Amino acid sequence: MSKGAPITFTVGDFDCTITSEDGGLKGYLRIGQSSDTATTEKLSADAVLNEIDEYIAKDALYPGVVRDLIEGINSGEDQETRRLIARGTAPTNARDGKVLLLIRVLKQSRAPKDDEESADAKSSGEVDIRDLNRFDNVREEQVIARLYPPVPGKPGKDIFGKAIDPENGRDAPLKFDDSVIYREVAKESTKYTEVIAKVSGYVEQIRDELRVEEVLRIRGDVDFSNGNIDFVGSVEITGDVLTGFSVRAEKDITVQGNVSRARLESLTGEITVKGSVVGPDAEIITRDGDIHIRVANEASFEVWGDAHFEREVKGGEVR
Repeated sequence: MSKGAPITFTVGDFDCTITSEDGGLKGYLRIGQSSDTATTEKLSADAVLNEIDEYIAKDALYPGVVRDLIEGINSGEDQETRRLIARGTAPTNARDGKVLLLIRVLKQSRAPKDDEESADAKSSGEVDIRDLNRFDNVREEQVIARLYPPVPGKPGKDIFGKAIDPENGRDAPLKFDDSVIYREVAKESTKYTEVIAKVSGYVEQIRDELRVEEVLRIRGDVDFSNGNIDFVGSVEITGDVLTGFSVRAEKDITVQGNVSRARLESLTGEITVKGSVVGPDAEIITRDGDIHIRVANEASFEVWGDAHFEREVKGGEVR
């Protein structure tokens, strides 16, 4: 008999009908006289239950409800009463897999409003609004995330005793590219996969893919939309570095535009400015590399390598 089709049987002068609903999770019983002729015959609860046992799983059946229904019929109550007499067990659906990020991914941020602090203003003890800290630096071999697999669901059972399969869980929606490696971890009842950076840099998300980038590319100016930069890799800037902002990198720094009263510092690489470096208060510092500057005006340079100026240097200091 297919699920959902009514089950009918007769006990004495009474017709009994069982219908299932909600995908077989609920069973209802309706009892009525077989004919319009009144009967004085009492309906046997045991006989009805014996018939029901042929179809309905014992652990789903409410025998007390059946007996209560039949007692009402035998006492002259409405014989067309419909009662819920059985209930199955719904499956417990699986939980989807998830990604737990252990670092901050680079995100967009807004520029300050007109009434916010200007680039030249920074009072003692106040937080510099240029320090946006939009992302975390990531070191090679650092664990940056955990991948948790889907947790299987538990099957249910309908009123007929048939298993109901749970829905399958889906893998985590975010993926990583080949800039990471994976390591399986099993702790007691918890299993997950560690995501480990193969290189130093920052984590960038493009649609549903995450990756570790070694070069931080700023498309535009270093201003309030980006904030001060402090990065473990190289930095490439297509615009200018505006007044009061700083860029610090462990490797190379390249600025396509100008540096105006700002600070650039490289710990192990070179600094290249293809526009002008304009002071006062403009500082260019390399700890272990050369500088390549097109034009410098009233700027300060601290260079541990060689200093290359394409056109001219006016004022300032080179050490």
